[in-house]
Amino acid sequence: MASGVATVKEVVSGDTVVIVGCPRGGPPPEKRLSLAYVRAPRVAMKSLSYEQRDEPYGFIAREFMRRKLIGQTVEFSVDPVATAAATRSLGAGSSSADGGSGSSSTRAIGTIKFNGEDVRFGLVRNGLAKLDNSAKNLAAEYPLVQELERCQEQAQQEEAGVWNPDAAPGAVTVRDIQWALNDPAAAKAFAAANKDKRVPALVEYVRDGGCVRVSLYIDPKQQQELQQQQQPVLHLKQPLKVLYASVLLSGVQCDGFKREQPQDGSTGGPAKIVAEPFAEEARFFVEARLLNREVNVRIEGADEVGNLYGSLYHPRGNISILLLQNGLARIQTATVGLTEAGAQMRVAMQEAQQKRLRRWKNWQSSTANVAAKQYTAVVAEVISGDLLLLQLPDGSERRVYLSSVRCLRGTAAGGGGGGGGAGAPVGGRGSTTLKDEDSMAFQAKEFVRKKLIGKKVRVCVDYLREITVPAPAAAVPGRGPQQQQTQFVSVYLPGGGGGGTKEHSATTNGSGPAVVATPDTPDGQNIAALLVQQGLAKTVQHRGDDERARDYETYVELEKSAQQRRVGLHAPQQQWLTFRIVDLTGPANVQRAHAHFQQLERVPRLDCIVDYVFNASRYKLRVPSQNLWISFALSGVRSPQASARAGGVSNVRGGGREAEPFGDEALAYARSRLLQREVRVKVEAIDKGGNFLGTLWHSQGNNFAAELLELGLAHTVDFSLARTPFKDLLIQAERKAQGAKLKLWSLQQPAVDADGIPQGEGGAAAKDIEVDESLPEVIISHTENVELFYIQEAHNKNLERVNQALAQYGEREMDNAGGQETAITADDVYTPGGPPRRGELVLAKFTSDGTWYRARVEGTEGGANSSGGKNDVSVMYIDFGNSEVLSLSHLRRCPPALKEIPPQAKPCCLSGLLPPPEMDVEAASFFESLTHELVFCCTVEKIDTQRRRHVILTPQETSGSAKAGVTINEKMVRQGLARLDKKSKTRIFHRLQLEEQAARKAHINVWRYGDCGADDEEDNYTSLKGKPGGSHGVDFA
Repeated sequence: MASGVATVKEVVSGDTVVIVGCPRGGPPPEKRLSLAYVRAPRVAMKSLSYEQRDEPYGFIAREFMRRKLIGQTVEFSVDPVATAAATRSLGAGSSSADGGSGSSSTRAIGTIKFNGEDVRFGLVRNGLAKLDNSAKNLAAEYPLVQELERCQEQAQQEEAGVWNPDAAPGAVTVRDIQWALNDPAAAKAFAAANKDKRVPALVEYVRDGGCVRVSLYIDPKQQQELQQQQQPVLHLKQPLKVLYASVLLSGVQCDGFKREQPQDGSTGGPAKIVAEPFAEEARFFVEARLLNREVNVRIEGADEVGNLYGSLYHPRGNISILLLQNGLARIQTATVGLTEAGAQMRVAMQEAQQKRLRRWKNWQSSTANVAAKQYTAVVAEVISGDLLLLQLPDGSERRVYLSSVRCLRGTAAGGGGGGGGAGAPVGGRGSTTLKDEDSMAFQAKEFVRKKLIGKKVRVCVDYLREITVPAPAAAVPGRGPQQQQTQFVSVYLPGGGGGGTKEHSATTNGSGPAVVATPDTPDGQNIAALLVQQGLAKTVQHRGDDERARDYETYVELEKSAQQRRVGLHAPQQQWLTFRIVDLTGPANVQRAHAHFQQLERVPRLDCIVDYVFNASRYKLRVPSQNLWISFALSGVRSPQASARAGGVSNVRGGGREAEPFGDEALAYARSRLLQREVRVKVEAIDKGGNFLGTLWHSQGNNFAAELLELGLAHTVDFSLARTPFKDLLIQAERKAQGAKLKLWSLQQPAVDADGIPQGEGGAAAKDIEVDESLPEVIISHTENVELFYIQEAHNKNLERVNQALAQYGEREMDNAGGQETAITADDVYTPGGPPRRGELVLAKFTSDGTWYRARVEGTEGGANSSGGKNDVSVMYIDFGNSEVLSLSHLRRCPPALKEIPPQAKPCCLSGLLPPPEMDVEAASFFESLTHELVFCCTVEKIDTQRRRHVILTPQETSGSAKAGVTINEKMVRQGLARLDKKSKTRIFHRLQLEEQAARKAHINVWRYGDCGADDEEDNYTSLKGKPGGSHGVDFA
């Protein structure tokens, strides 16, 4: 590179420039060239150990060359003789021609021509440079040197520049420089005084793509005067005041240069400078556009080591945006908020990412494999302020997070799918006041719930993230946190869009509501933007190359506005709203729930919000007017049990739960209609577990229990149906579904036994059946206890037929024993190799009288291989009710004709009564004494699921009397050997109640020590703690 054409990249001083060649696939070669035979005054410089001020006319000379040559194409040639002489001079210890910034290995001396003219002539002619000593020795040999001498003589005659004998004009050309390098105080003071102002400056040095050194003109008027001067040589009236400082580009980060120590571990040698992948290219990119150019620096801050933060504007725009557009930088989150062009910068980086320029060559969007990046969905649940559960058009559900914003998540702001509601207090009965974080999380969730629940929204997928889903606290061994890829989205509520603005009220502290403008988009209102505007969410500080929300810059601006207005999270914490909610759910709060019952019962219609749906007929409600959480169940109906939800307590403890038919469908329907909606309820009763019972109306004003029954997603429950004032409405709705065979009623109905009772599994009845049947004459054939005895109807023709057939069978058996030909064959006898099966109907010889009776096999007591060869069988005599164990020799196969006659002993219990605790034997003995060899009039009121008839027994001699106290039921209660069932609907309930009161006063039997325990049975409602006895186990404490 001895001669040729090059571009001037930098003017170091009046006599030294840096030239570069043409770039070929990267930064071009460059050379530092000093002008031969001339020396210009030095310009100021500073390092850690050395500082030099401007020499008079040094700045003017540099400006003369800079204005003429910077960025221009010039002709250059290297003078080998002058270069060698300069090298010898340096070797002898003389100073560098450019102030010590060069070196012998890179230094070159030569000539530069611009537009065909040697630039040295102008310098020397204007008194901005002098001929050096080497020129005097060569004047006779080189005509060029002679011409330079004539130019210098002209300058001396005109007393131009350095030849002016008056020192005052030269002193004016010395800049008044304040060095901010390594002076944090000066940098901070300047940044504070010029915050967000554009200050004119000259770029002196480019360290890397993201850091430059500039001379900032402290007095803008002086800089304007300089720009207005058109003559080649500047004329100053007073010294320029400048601040020399390092400026870090706000919001961008470029590859840089690192110092690495020698690999041998030595510390004495020089460190090796290693460039990161795109460091050289980024630095040249900035040098080619800004070095030695006049720019405007927007001052945006200062760091702790004396560097300024700012944005550099040149005639073609913001250099930061250009770096990002060309893939030479990425956004730096920590400082991007300082700039005024954050949105344009992010767009520029996204363009480079999409084009995969330079550092983004291997970049791929996280949403590249997402089929639908925009879709519509219905908000099924608001789990927290920034976490939603969406119902997609195909009916499936999807969890999504709001992108680039974060709401507070207090200790109780639920994150579980279908959770119990944000802000639910933790810790049981004592935790009724929400903590500050919980209260703010509760406000955010409520804000989003009111805006979105049940509404159709437009969803735009911004990016995907791997979210760690923690295992439940009660997780089975081996189940740990799981990684789940989740969509982060922007959610728009249609109807508010149109590209305009919409006013919203934002609560301030102490000054009333403030009205601010929220930008709407053509897609509608951006929910995340509304949260940030209200101060209920903060923007996420993404890393520079992270994907983010499409409206991220809007969020940043709204957050700044919220901070200025001091609303929501940006208000002093002592001014945050505090919510006090009394929790009446769970076993620990049963007494408190009962204490609130009368208060809630008096309200005709109670406005509530459904926080959680356990199943289609049972919910957790929040009562805003009373500041309560209650457990609520629909009166008179039961819905099928749904399967355990993923992560639910019942699922973890019980290993999963299978759904009853239509259980999941009923739960899904209830969630779609009720979850997080505002409803109205009427509290009618409360059970022992603290669960309130009553009627619920949803937003459309429909009775939800009747709606479930009409759809066939529930059935009535007799014991609670009588309590509701809407009994007729519920029965009518159920009959309508039965007639249309909808859902539950479309299932195959259970078989009906000989008595017309629907059968369930194991021969039990499918459900309790209310009946009203009167048997005029019955006897007690066998008594097990008060809860189970058997009756026979007197003068029963079927029983007479059975007895006659069995008598004839007994005679044939006797004839067979005498050796006569009879119908008894070997096939009628059971053997150890072919014993009767359980449930088989057989003939059994009763031990006490040796007579044959019909019996049903209950089980076997031994087998062919049992000790002693015993083969005993347990049987129950179906026409009497008693049981015994017999050997196979006492059993015969039952003739088919006898199998067709139904059992004549009917299992019964006393209607309206419960057994006495710890006095079962005494009660059974007393019952037998009352019923022995007596005939009764029997009234059957109900047949339960165990096929027992709930009966009232009245002695036949008093059956026509209306006198109280004559029934066996009353006598048992009067004697203190039975208790009244408070849930019973028996017709003699009041009479039994009077008898029990008398027995309690007399302290008879079970009442001998006072109350014998709970007065009524456990209700079939589970607590919210998931204790045994319920269908759900969800823990909200």
